[in-house]
Amino acid sequence: MTVSAFQLTNPGSLAVEDGTIDLGSGAFSGVLVLSAHTPSLVNDNIYSDISGNECGDGDYADTVATLTVSEPSAGVVMVDMAQVDYGAAVTIGARYFYVVQGTAGALSAGDLILGYMDLNDGGSIDVESISSDFKVDANANGLYRKQAA
Repeated sequence: MTVSAFQLTNPGSLAVEDGTIDLGSGAFSGVLVLSAHTPSLVNDNIYSDISGNECGDGDYADTVATLTVSEPSAGVVMVDMAQVDYGAAVTIGARYFYVVQGTAGALSAGDLILGYMDLNDGGSIDVESISSDFKVDANANGLYRKQAA
């Protein structure tokens, strides 16, 4: 199984640029979505765009996604994420991991989507844990980096 790089959606990128999404102090949730959903960098804008295909497994609940912003080198800003842990000994299946601006357990239809990762890049089915851990990590370079202009 190969996990894709984080894909910043177009609306998410614009919301960061105009300050609507505050990466430094906002509340974010990690949302698991099934393979029935077709991700869109253009059209995945708000939580209601993905909620119809959100994981419905009994052990699943959207979970806090803790983001950090740093400057690892001059002129480079990195957005990173702590590991998101959905629990030990859980049975959960999902294809996509979305970062949504909003409080875990209390997401609203209009909460903004920052972006997503494909948990089975190159595959076509959900990945699943059966009575085992289900955790999602950003890669070593963070969720994404931006070079100063």
